[in-house]
Amino acid sequence: MTRLILDTQCLVSAISGYHQHSGTPLASLWGDFRRREVILVFSEESLAEAQRVLDYASIERLNITSGQAFVACSQLLLLGEYHALEQFA
Repeated sequence: MTRLILDTQCLVSAISGYHQHSGTPLASLWGDFRRREVILVFSEESLAEAQRVLDYASIERLNITSGQAFVACSQLLLLGEYHALEQFA
């Protein structure tokens, strides 16, 4: 199965695009992840950064609710693959 590491901007764009039904490649990637067709790899630090951005973005500009942001981060924890940051070096 394909494993991907996304930077925070790509991850947030994927989640936002998915909830806006934008049909972008990143939105499609989030759908693939939710269907367990790809694995998103993350570290504790990258998840924390994504959560901070989603909390801010859900209020500001991305038209996703705080509930959708919470569910997205929960899905990443449940379906993604965690690695300690040192493993990425």
